Amino acid sequence: MLGHAVVAVADSGKQAVEQASELRPDLVLLDYQLKGSMNGVEAGRLIQKAVAAAVVFVTANAHLLTDQYVVKKPFSRATLSHAIASALAARGE
Repeated sequence: MLGHAVVAVADSGKQAVEQASELRPDLVLLDYQLKGSMNGVEAGRLIQKAVAAAVVFVTANAHLLTDQYVVKKPFSRATLSHAIASALAARGE
């Protein structure tokens, strides 16, 4: 609805890292809490190193995160759109 194509959906941090490495997206939305032993922050760091993607965390656990681009659930379309635009702009897009 914001003009971005969804190229994959992952349940676990490991799966998110694998798919991002393969598909090389410009943007990744991650929750803090994922299935498996790797949380969203760990997955986000690995993804940023592997493909330099912009990462936005969308989570009910915003109080646990110190990252710059965090959207607290529940959120509005405008809030998510702003975080995405800011993250992409910081990446140079």
